[in-house]
Amino acid sequence: MKKSILILGICLLCAAIFAAGCLGGNDSVNDTSNNSSNNSNNASDNSSSGNSSNVTAPPAPISPPADTAVYRGNIKSITDEGDATKIVLNQVRGTNYGIHEMTFLLDENSRTNFESSNLIIGQYLEVYYNSNDLSSGMRKMIAANLLQNADLVIYIGQITNVHETPESSIHYGQIEVKLENNSTMIFNYDGNTQFYMSLSDLKAGTNVSIYGNWIISSSMPPQTDAYEIRKFP
Repeated sequence: MKKSILILGICLLCAAIFAAGCLGGNDSVNDTSNNSSNNSNNASDNSSSGNSSNVTAPPAPISPPADTAVYRGNIKSITDEGDATKIVLNQVRGTNYGIHEMTFLLDENSRTNFESSNLIIGQYLEVYYNSNDLSSGMRKMIAANLLQNADLVIYIGQITNVHETPESSIHYGQIEVKLENNSTMIFNYDGNTQFYMSLSDLKAGTNVSIYGNWIISSSMPPQTDAYEIRKFP
């Protein structure tokens, strides 16, 4: 009798250990499932954000006023001048306005697509001013646009190929450029593209600087639109 009770006790103990093992296994599976779900969510978040989290679209631009000159540059300094703001711009590599640095006065009559209080050093600014104002001091800022960072809209490289397309198409032509980082890009140009160079130089082997769109297609090679094309010495 005692032997039977002992055997029964051993059986019950084994059953309890087996049940505990099964329950532990289920918890382990649930943990793995939760971890996989979290990893999947993190991967999805990273994929959706990509590099665009560091790049924001600039404000909608103001149309350039008639009979004005344009200057683009990175903000070097911002100082208060009474009720106005003095802004010094440095032209960036790849552009040539004939003056490396220019100072502008922004006041209540200046039209801008930004709040002057939000400006910071290093931003890329496009300024329109009186073309007859040849003074070496501060020029009156008639209008201004905050642009995308210069390193995202100024492209420098050598033309490797030129493709002309019929004028009835979306673009009049394309130039294939090997950029300074050895990558290749295609730039579309049309009747709105400004050429600060002879069109006879629009050929393979010419070094160019392009002011273009910061939004790039995912094609191979990638491509974007060219707003201005000039020879790069």
